[in-house]
Amino acid sequence: MPGVSTSRVVLGAFGVIAATLVLAACQQAEPTATPVPPTATRVPATPTPAPTAMAVAAPITSFAIALKEQNSSGQTGHAVLTAKGEQTEVVLKATSGISRANHIHSGTCATLGGVAHPLTNMADGSSVTTVNASVSSLLTGGFAINLHNATNAGVYTSCGDIPAQGKVLVVELKELKASGQTGTATLISSAADKTDVVLVATTGISRANHIHSGTCAQLGGVAHGLTNMADGVSVTTVNAGLDSLRTGAFAINLHKATDASVYTACGDIPKP
Repeated sequence: MPGVSTSRVVLGAFGVIAATLVLAACQQAEPTATPVPPTATRVPATPTPAPTAMAVAAPITSFAIALKEQNSSGQTGHAVLTAKGEQTEVVLKATSGISRANHIHSGTCATLGGVAHPLTNMADGSSVTTVNASVSSLLTGGFAINLHNATNAGVYTSCGDIPAQGKVLVVELKELKASGQTGTATLISSAADKTDVVLVATTGISRANHIHSGTCAQLGGVAHGLTNMADGVSVTTVNAGLDSLRTGAFAINLHKATDASVYTACGDIPKP
């Protein structure tokens, strides 16, 4: 080029090259950012609920059954069975002067088997025996209490099936208004739409008895009438299945003999 020395041209060229190399090195030296994965959000594990404990029904230690008339004998009554350790006390109360021999038979009143446990003979309509069998071993649906005619033991005068445990419910009757009366109500499923109700309570205090709607805390109207108390006992078969009574909406209430508006004892029929 005119007026420019060859050495200056060469130096300029070297300068351009050096600047280019420096720029390239700087670009290569700059580190490439490594992408960072997003931090995972920790979701707390849902705790596994503890299994709900199943309610276990308390063992039955005492219950009553109705002794129903057989062969037009004119005899009815009841039996109360109470646990005495591994033995059972059996108390029979029935119309007097009709039967003498009494037994716990295998089978049912409809189809009696042999004698499983003899009971003491009736005296003035009463018999008390302690048998070598636990209450739970009798509550199988495979036994019945049978009473025999005093003059002809081949004639049955009254009988009551001992139910299976799943077909019987015992309700405690608790004292009301300082009445002095307590007791139990035994409810036994006798058919799909029938329940035997046996009340045993302190004598001489109540007369009228009913199954009411509601609870003892808030009684409703009478749902099922029960027979009046006689010597502290009432036996009734109501037209309602046991399951239909076990809704938590019924209670058994006893009324003072001299003033039915005064309640003397009551028990709520619980849900299963």
